[in-house]
Amino acid sequence: MADIEIQEMDPLSALADADVLEVVHDPAGNPTSLKLSGTNLKTTLKTYFDTLYNKYVHPNHSGDVTSVADGAQTIINKAVTLVKMNDMATASLLGRNTAETGVPEVLSKATALSLLNVEDGADVSADMVVDGGSW
Repeated sequence: MADIEIQEMDPLSALADADVLEVVHDPAGNPTSLKLSGTNLKTTLKTYFDTLYNKYVHPNHSGDVTSVADGAQTIINKAVTLVKMNDMATASLLGRNTAETGVPEVLSKATALSLLNVEDGADVSADMVVDGGSW
């Protein structure tokens, strides 16, 4: 390769791992030309910058919500109490109307009566007579 001025060189758009750079190493006034591969340069720069900047680490949570490092947060079993579920409307009940097991649901009066097989306004007092007998 002929000697050429840096200003006359074409710019490098991206450093490939196989690219080689010349480095003048001068530890004690004794310059030596060495080669540095694109891979080694990238590794060296990454190591250097990793020591300069504090990489964010997701904090661990404890108590009702737990997590480790960047893992998903988990609510521990039985941590969600009725006090913490404070967004229920007046005259509502907790239950489940949907088939199969699953998440509890806020039930309206109509849904609760339907689940209990009781008509709205039904008289369920002790004075009721059932099949000729009393309660």
